[in-house]
Amino acid sequence: MISPHLPHSIREVTEDHILPQTDQTPPSIADLDVPIHNWALVADEETRKVLEGGGVLERKVRYSLTCRDVGRARSTPLFGAK
Repeated sequence: MISPHLPHSIREVTEDHILPQTDQTPPSIADLDVPIHNWALVADEETRKVLEGGGVLERKVRYSLTCRDVGRARSTPLFGAK
């Protein structure tokens, strides 16, 4: 049976602590030490302020998309198809 909430590697986090940009580095996620290279593309003004100056970003609804390149998975017809 497939569960509607399959386990995955996305951490259950409600907020991200952002370290501000410097002259040499982009802003980064503090606890992961992960730089945010495309921060300049963020359109929301309040979010940009946090990315530029540091602070906390509250997480809201997130979506996860998985793309798979799957070869032929079934060789028998489904539901009487010919």
